[in-house]
Amino acid sequence: RAVFRRTFAAAGTEVVHVHSEFGVAAAAIAAARQLGLPAVQTIHTFFWQTQAPIQRLLALGGPPFHRWLTGLADPGARLAERPGDSALRNMSLAVGLAADRVVSPSAHQAAALRAAGLERVDVVPNAVSPNAAARPVRSIDGPLRVLWIGLFADEKRVLPFLRSALRALEAV
Repeated sequence: RAVFRRTFAAAGTEVVHVHSEFGVAAAAIAAARQLGLPAVQTIHTFFWQTQAPIQRLLALGGPPFHRWLTGLADPGARLAERPGDSALRNMSLAVGLAADRVVSPSAHQAAALRAAGLERVDVVPNAVSPNAAARPVRSIDGPLRVLWIGLFADEKRVLPFLRSALRALEAV
């Protein structure tokens, strides 16, 4: 948290946006709170489930482990028929409750998040329809700074993101 506070302050961070349910996300939100910054969480999937025969183990061990890792209380909501799946979904709910706003990629998931107790959920689809009225950005007021803290896995598509950001900077 101290590293995040220093980094956010040095970078002039205005909003903290996390994409996880785990320790790094919770620490970033806590640091944002301490600095008076708004925090947003994108919940990519609320419908966690496992086919592994460990439902009881997840239900018993998941909540205390998540609390130890994040410092966030387990909401303890019944969010799925199977207890382990419910425990997994409560991890997303716990971080969502700590954030100021939550982003969902679908209206269906947003409805489930609201039903679980999240009041501030916005839908931003992963894919958008072409907009004939859209115009390219020709200028930017002030610097755009993106501080990426987290997993650099292939599925996060970090290199395509960086390439696109560099092309946008060159164009603008």
